[in-house]
Amino acid sequence: MEKYAGQKVRVLAKSLTYGDKGLESEGSKYLSGLVRTAIEKLERVELLSPADISKIPHIELEGQIWDNSKTVTVHLRIKESKTNRKLNTAALEIVKEQLPKKLALQPPEGESLDIVQSAVALMKQLFPRRGDFQLGVWPDKGINAVYLEGEALMVYILPETDAYLQVDYYQVDGKVVHLLPNPLESNFVEGGRPFIIGKSKSGYEFIVEAPFGEELLMVIASQEPIVAEARSIVEPAKPYLKRLARSLKEQKAKGGLTGAHYIILTRARESENSKTLIESKTD
Repeated sequence: MEKYAGQKVRVLAKSLTYGDKGLESEGSKYLSGLVRTAIEKLERVELLSPADISKIPHIELEGQIWDNSKTVTVHLRIKESKTNRKLNTAALEIVKEQLPKKLALQPPEGESLDIVQSAVALMKQLFPRRGDFQLGVWPDKGINAVYLEGEALMVYILPETDAYLQVDYYQVDGKVVHLLPNPLESNFVEGGRPFIIGKSKSGYEFIVEAPFGEELLMVIASQEPIVAEARSIVEPAKPYLKRLARSLKEQKAKGGLTGAHYIILTRARESENSKTLIESKTD
C-alpha cells in the first residue's frame, strides 16, 4: 500500500463473510466496520464526492471471518478495483474477550446452505486435521486468484503416496463437473509425482465460462479405488454430493483417505464497450 500512502483513496468495502459457511452475520458486519476504520486511519482514506471518484484510485477490501475457540481470524485481501491487482493480504487475530459480549459471529440458525457451502462443510467434517497422508493441491494462478471467462483452469496435484483421485468442480448453478476420472484418462497417480489437471496426455481442458461467482474445487485421494457413483461428466450436484458423502464416510473408516478443497473465483471478461466507457470517464 506504500504507493497510496498520503494520497486520497476510496475504499469500496465489501462485507466480510463467515468463513465456515460463506454467510454474513451481525458479527461479520461489526468486524468489517472495524477493519474499514483501521484501513482509513492507516492509509488516510477519505470518502469522496461523486465528482472526485473518477480521479482517485479505488481500493476494494475483501475477506472472510473464521470463528476459533478463543480468537477470531480475519483474512483480508486489499486490491485495486480498476486493475484487480492485489495490493496486500493480511491475517488479523482478534481475541474474543475484546469483542462485545452479545456479538453473534455465527450466521442465523436454520440458514440454508448452497451446494458450494455444503461441499465445504463435508470436507471440514471428513478432514478436520488433514487426512491419512499428505496431499498437495495448487491452482496455477494461486490461492484467492480470479479466473476470467475463457481461461483454462490448471491444477497441480501431488499425493505423498500412490493414490486414486476424484477431482470435482462445483459450480454456482448447482451442477458438478467431474474433472477426474474422465473417459480419456486414468485417475491413478504415483506418489511423489505431480499430476496436472489441464495439462495431461489426453489434452482435456476445463475452460471457465458462465455462470460466474464463488465456486469450489474438491480433490479426494484414496489408496483404494473411489466409489463416487458419478453418472455423467456434468450432473446435478445435490444428489451426487449425498452419494459421495456416503461413499467417503465408508472409505474413511477403512483409512487411506485424504482431501483438499479451494474456493475458485470466476468472473466474466470486461467487454470492449465497458472498457471504452471507463477510459472515457477517467480521461
